[in-house]
Amino acid sequence: MPDNLNAPQPGVDDIAQAGLLLEDIFSTRHAADRLLDRHFRTHHTGQASRRHIGALVYQVLRHRDLLTAQLHHHFPGLFPDPKALAALAAVTLAQEAGRDLSPWPAPLPSGAKVGNPPFDAGRLPPWQRLSLPEWIWEAWLKCFGLEETQALVNALNAPAPVDVRINSRKTTREALSTQLETLGIGTQPTPFSPDGLRLQGRPALANLELYRQGLLEVQDEGSQLIGHWVAAQPGMTVIDFCAGAGGKALHLATLMADRGRIWAMDTDGERLRRLGPRSKRGGIKSIRSLTIRHEGDPALKKHQRSAHRVLVDAPCSATGTLRRNPEVKWRLTSATLETFYLRQCAILQAASRLVGPRGRLIYATCSLMSRENADVVEGFLAENRNFRSIPPSAIFPMESLQGLLPASPFFTLLPHRTRTDGFFAAILECQS
Repeated sequence: MPDNLNAPQPGVDDIAQAGLLLEDIFSTRHAADRLLDRHFRTHHTGQASRRHIGALVYQVLRHRDLLTAQLHHHFPGLFPDPKALAALAAVTLAQEAGRDLSPWPAPLPSGAKVGNPPFDAGRLPPWQRLSLPEWIWEAWLKCFGLEETQALVNALNAPAPVDVRINSRKTTREALSTQLETLGIGTQPTPFSPDGLRLQGRPALANLELYRQGLLEVQDEGSQLIGHWVAAQPGMTVIDFCAGAGGKALHLATLMADRGRIWAMDTDGERLRRLGPRSKRGGIKSIRSLTIRHEGDPALKKHQRSAHRVLVDAPCSATGTLRRNPEVKWRLTSATLETFYLRQCAILQAASRLVGPRGRLIYATCSLMSRENADVVEGFLAENRNFRSIPPSAIFPMESLQGLLPASPFFTLLPHRTRTDGFFAAILECQS
């Protein structure tokens, strides 16, 4: 099949490459998008094939259990290895596009025709039909109820849009939108964050001069809202305790007009070092970095009770990001979740020691598991009577989110309601 933009469907080689990539993804802990990027950098693959391979890989990652059931239905006894699933993914994508892809492609047995015999997905249990591990389904069912859980999983099985955050130190949302439109990139304002634009398509932003000039950063709208709930003011001392590569620290710096002091801390020095070039590109000077060995590192003693705001964007299961990282659901186990919980409790307790009198501790995750969210915060509040919870609505205007948030003293963004990644946040104020 010709490898060009007009190629109507993936070829045999595209399916084979997708199968090999899926084998790597299922056998390692590496993120799927990074493995794809590395594959395309080392293989001379045309643009159409890259698009096809990526679509096949993500179709399998999102719908693995449903595809497996379909494969067993048509070919009893056939082992659902990644190559076979990639071939079946090609069939399902063709069906969604209104095309006929029969006979089915190799490595599936020849002679099979789509819909013969018919496959009835409605007879499967809901977690298998929606391709979610049963234990996660049960946890969400208990937390959200049946209709909400079904809508949530359907939303998480859909691709995420590309959101960017403007650097308000250098531009405005309106000006950046005009510049992007001039380049042929359609935009619309994010409905909740005043700093965001939602882009049409998936443009290569890193290649744009606008990006190199520091006018924008890729950041989901939900993540942008976390920065606003910190409610840091110019001149404050702020600690981003689990800063990673510094995306939220950069946002906090712009919200503080680059006045004050922001400490970006993390145990991953390699990720933290990426913050230096990003700060320089964005014209930010108020951020300092500190690599720590663990949450009890002696280097933290000089920062005790020093901060007006401490943000804990805790390491978590990332179940709120399944639109972008569907491989996460197949790697997570209940034992792993408990490990996250114990670490989150330790991190939150350590971070609380850095909060000054009348300061605030903001705990956030991109998880939708109550074990990592409400359980952690409620346990902390029970042991730390000098902290109290305050609702995000007391910090940031919430009119646009009315009716979209579950009833709770905390804040949960659900992707099917808000079209953001899933996020949890609790704002805790120190009373002494």
